[in-house]
Amino acid sequence: SSGINAEYGTSSLFIYSGSKLGAMNEAETTLFDPMRVFQTDLVPTLTMLLGVPIPYSSLGSVIPFLFLDSDTQSRVEFQEVVKTNMNQVFRYIEAYSNISPEFSASEIAEIKSQVDSLNSQIRERPDAFSFTLIKDMIS
Repeated sequence: SSGINAEYGTSSLFIYSGSKLGAMNEAETTLFDPMRVFQTDLVPTLTMLLGVPIPYSSLGSVIPFLFLDSDTQSRVEFQEVVKTNMNQVFRYIEAYSNISPEFSASEIAEIKSQVDSLNSQIRERPDAFSFTLIKDMIS
């Protein structure tokens, strides 16, 4: 048992918008469960929606359905949001590895290589959406 009871470990989230949110296709719903949101994901999501930087020590992920609409442009923009989130989490892990043995130098180098590769792929085609790229960034 993790020691966290259901009252502490779960909460409700209500979002209202005048526009359509959460227009995810079948492939996206297999990757992102719109019915499950972690509390740690609220901070990066709200900061990105407000257009401000994600706080340095926030290790959550953005909540996808709050960024996706039925058009392709929202997916291109979401890809940029996920990239920003990925880079912020990597910067934290990289700094943390300097004070903790949790990650070896080779593990950090491998993660950095993956992050650099994903950033490069997005730079090469900034106006193109790639579901595979999104999957790679969040895994």
